[in-house]
Amino acid sequence: HGAHGIVVEGVGGEDVAEGNLVGEYSFEENGTKYNLFDIEVFGGRLYISANIKGDPYADYYGDGEWWKQSVPDDEFTEKAKETYTAVLLVCDTVGEAPRVFYEVKGAECTTLAKVNGVLEWEVHSLYSASFMPMLSSRWLSGMAKVFTCRFAEEGGFIESADTGEVIPFIG
Repeated sequence: HGAHGIVVEGVGGEDVAEGNLVGEYSFEENGTKYNLFDIEVFGGRLYISANIKGDPYADYYGDGEWWKQSVPDDEFTEKAKETYTAVLLVCDTVGEAPRVFYEVKGAECTTLAKVNGVLEWEVHSLYSASFMPMLSSRWLSGMAKVFTCRFAEEGGFIESADTGEVIPFIG
């Protein structure tokens, strides 16, 4: 159990010396489940890279053989973007509950890193997805553009830069 009633669930351990999460961790607060990806101490604050993932197929479930539906890629991509959010959480003081610092709808996030005096946060922004429930009714396959969001030590947003990379989005 964590501070302020936050329950952290996970498999694996924590490499405290490096500050890296090893395994899968999540916590739920106010009905939202945050899947934790990375942590970094920067500017006297603890930053947590996390994802909120919904079910992109939820609106298509129904009676009968819903998985045989034909859904155009552009329609499904927009629906899928509504179910993913990359979230950068922050704790200003020890024992404080994490709060949302920055979020990107329609994306998943990965690593946090201190680079040249700024905090860099990698975000994968979904830009195409195909309706393929026969492959998996809980996973999404698509393509994403990679962005790097940069933050100043005092906590201010600097920029979001498109890296030019396009990668598979498996969520």
